[in-house]
Amino acid sequence: TSKGLSSSEPPREKIQELMNLYNHGQLAEVLSKAKPLISLFPKVTVLHNLIAAANSGLKNWDQAIESFNKVLALNPKDEMTYFNIGTIYLQDALSKPLSDDGKLTVENFQKLQSAIISYENALKVNPLNEIVKFNLSILYSSMPDKPSQLISDKAVQELSNIPIGLP
Repeated sequence: TSKGLSSSEPPREKIQELMNLYNHGQLAEVLSKAKPLISLFPKVTVLHNLIAAANSGLKNWDQAIESFNKVLALNPKDEMTYFNIGTIYLQDALSKPLSDDGKLTVENFQKLQSAIISYENALKVNPLNEIVKFNLSILYSSMPDKPSQLISDKAVQELSNIPIGLP
């Protein structure tokens, strides 16, 4: 290992290499080089963050959220991870097509709800985070009084049987 690091951490130069690859948009390369490292160093949050960020950049939303959830398992007070998860849910919901009647699908509505929950969790850690407050205010203001204004009646019926929130 690098000087000053314990055997529970990867060498600094390996982390730096991954960060350089990420910064140069070589996201698939980040994943291929980080995955073997994460099996050797499963408690290193920076590796999980890099994997999550690379997956997010590749629009592999579910894998990104899975990696960010591993960060939260190691550090449940990481407000930026809650923020990142909320942003992924939001991006994912907004990237999907609307239903035939021009409204949100059940899946997209659930993702928006999950984004709200993630942002609320970030505020629990740091109530002063202005970016999270801004994103939440936009999401709150976009939610109508009646669900049928946002999603179809069929989707409203489906939602009554489906749990909403983070896994």
